[in-house]
Amino acid sequence: MKKTKKHMNWIAYALISVLLFSVMTLIFKKATVMKLDSSIILMFVFLFGFLFYFAHNVITKKEMFPSWIAILILLVAAALSYGGNLFSVKALAEAPNPGFSEAIGASRLIIISLVAVVLFGSQMTAWNIFGIVLTVAGLVLLTVKF
Repeated sequence: MKKTKKHMNWIAYALISVLLFSVMTLIFKKATVMKLDSSIILMFVFLFGFLFYFAHNVITKKEMFPSWIAILILLVAAALSYGGNLFSVKALAEAPNPGFSEAIGASRLIIISLVAVVLFGSQMTAWNIFGIVLTVAGLVLLTVKF
């Protein structure tokens, strides 16, 4: 029973994330239509995000200074986030439909799923591989003009 509850928690969190990121993406598209530069959009989003996380961590009394190796790993993640988010918003601004650029961006699940098998020993079944193939097919159908 406990495993099922934990299983349901991550699914619920993922669905909430889908809703929140969907609205955020549409707001990003609106901001680009208003001629806001991608770097300005992200600067404010991350500034406000920092303030939200800082307040959250203070209120919940989290340890805010992890080990130096953790800080180094997070610095690398921040650099990757900077580039990934910048190009994501640029793609969103130029795409004929914001869903198309987001679909391509979401295909990172393919890379993550495959690399996680090697790095973390995550599971990969035949059904999972079939799902990846269907994902690629869906991306082609969404983004390629026939």
